Amino acid sequence: AVLLSDNVTFYLDPYLNFYSSLGLKHEFNNRIMHSDNQANNDQSTNTWFIYNAYQFSKSFSNLGNLDFIGGVTSQYTRSYAHLYEASGSPLNQLWNLSLFMEIEKKFGDAINISAGVRVENCQLNDSISDTKPIFRVGASIKLGQETYLRASLGQGYRFPTITERYIRTSVGSFGVFDNPDLKPETSWNSELGIKQGFKFKNYYGYLDVAFFYQEYDNTIEYLFGFWDPTYTFALAGFKFVNTGKSKITGIDISQTGQIKAGKHFEINTMVGYTYVMPVTLQPDYVFTHDYNPGGQTDFSYESTSVDPSKRILKYRYLHTLKADIEVVYKNISL
Repeated sequence: AVLLSDNVTFYLDPYLNFYSSLGLKHEFNNRIMHSDNQANNDQSTNTWFIYNAYQFSKSFSNLGNLDFIGGVTSQYTRSYAHLYEASGSPLNQLWNLSLFMEIEKKFGDAINISAGVRVENCQLNDSISDTKPIFRVGASIKLGQETYLRASLGQGYRFPTITERYIRTSVGSFGVFDNPDLKPETSWNSELGIKQGFKFKNYYGYLDVAFFYQEYDNTIEYLFGFWDPTYTFALAGFKFVNTGKSKITGIDISQTGQIKAGKHFEINTMVGYTYVMPVTLQPDYVFTHDYNPGGQTDFSYESTSVDPSKRILKYRYLHTLKADIEVVYKNISL
């Protein structure tokens, strides 16, 4: 099948920053975005997205350089599309409201500690509501000249999108199926990193090495199966489902640097490598069932993985290598 579409998109990004006489900094950031996508095969979508954010900050010198940051953000999505009629209507609305605050405290020139909390509230079509507080703490220490050690511990939360819950469409014999019972994904994560500055003749830069560990609950995966017992809408296809607990560990190594030769010539470099090991923590957990005409209906990691021996999650890249080199001469860059 061939999908053809005409799309018109526009957005506005108004913002306002100002300082009060009390030493408060106020920041207002907004986005109003509209997308009208006219497509064949009943794939058209008409979407409005409105984002508003207000943040204020103040530094308290009488408390030893204590910085306070607080604010509120709002994200509203209004979508009209027959793709999402599985909710009961082609009109769907998702609103996310969050309140946040963070404090940062410096101890001399060597130690910086921060802690924050964020309360998320999500409303979907006035019928589904969820509220979740999440916390984070972090610290950085200057160990020596151009040597910095950092550590952080925090929580994560992600509410399923309109698409993940309600998309239902087909192309030929295959389709994408809705899952209105999809649960929010939660996590906690930690990181330990060190950043070292260096200089070799006229080349100087930073080397950064970070180790990270993450655990997820109600992990959301996109899986293939026979999801309709009538087989009339589509023979088989994909569906977003919660697959249980998972874990991701890894290391990220990056190096940035610059060479300057005279007034007009310089070379900027950025090289990075990331290794991740994403694995399931519940390989035998049966998280859903389909209507496989062959008889196997239980969905677990063991039954859906091509190679379950290593417990590696689907659709992940274990190795990522990136590099960017820029050569600048006067006003010309390559």
